[in-house]
Amino acid sequence: MAKRFTDTEIWKKEWFLELSPSMKCFWKYITDNCNHAGIWELNLKLASFSIGSKVTIEDIEKNFSDKIVFIDKSKIFIPKFIMFQYKVNDFSELNELNRVHKSALDLINKYDLLDPSKTLHSPLIGVKDMDKDKDKDKNSIVVKIPFVEIVEYSNENMEGWPQVKTPNGKGIQTAIKSGWNSGLIDKSLDGVIEYLNGIKNNLWLMGQMKGRCLEWFMKASNMEKVLNGKYIDCYDYKKQDRHEQPIRTKPKTQSIDYSQFTEKLKPENIKISQDIFDKWFSDMIYSIHGNECAVLFTSKPSKDFIFEHYKKEFDEFFTWPDMKYFIDER
Repeated sequence: MAKRFTDTEIWKKEWFLELSPSMKCFWKYITDNCNHAGIWELNLKLASFSIGSKVTIEDIEKNFSDKIVFIDKSKIFIPKFIMFQYKVNDFSELNELNRVHKSALDLINKYDLLDPSKTLHSPLIGVKDMDKDKDKDKNSIVVKIPFVEIVEYSNENMEGWPQVKTPNGKGIQTAIKSGWNSGLIDKSLDGVIEYLNGIKNNLWLMGQMKGRCLEWFMKASNMEKVLNGKYIDCYDYKKQDRHEQPIRTKPKTQSIDYSQFTEKLKPENIKISQDIFDKWFSDMIYSIHGNECAVLFTSKPSKDFIFEHYKKEFDEFFTWPDMKYFIDER
């Protein structure tokens, strides 16, 4: 026997208090007898028998027009059932990695169900009229996050980024959802692609940078920094006041090999512990140009801590051999 949450506060809600006793019983009946996606197979004869009072389509339309969707002449959908039972704000927050959520999503997509905020319809207007109204308000249709397409675009087009092995990973899905629901970009595949293409045009963001990948860029907090221009032209070789070490626009020594640099960027080479490296050094961004290294700290506390406690180790590492560095203060 299926068990589900029940709303004990419903008895205090004005819309429920205004219902007749038979309609109160009918509402409780369909929320108890719908499936896990909030869909009830219309059976007025059984419902009437169960609550001890006759129920008609007209009764349903009159009392619950803003609470239900008639999928067709034989099915009713209760949008807020999903929100209440699974503790989500909209369908896009359902997790496809959860078997129950995925099963509910499959049914929602199968019937092309409308967003709960849309004006709901009665079956009395006819199935054809319902289809016309859906076409008039396509913006109300729930948009499923295209995890696979976003990952595929990144893997194929974002040169230098690590390949995402699966779009079903918890980390990548959480990050994509974060950016998708942030309100910073359009909620569409085209919106994500436009954002990623903007990153492709930024030499700093697409340069030799430690730890930057699709997951990092899709997190809402990082997306906001990117879109606000924090990383635009992060290095400028004409500026000489970045650091006390001089900056040469044309390196006089052999260029630093990036692969050799990343291989060397390890805790033991900086002479610090793994814990210190992970906590304080991992959020710096760097870019190699010739024999110069531009270093940007995305966290001021990290920069302050390193320069207070590990300045010597930092200087020794970032001046190997014949390499010069400067701190980008942006």
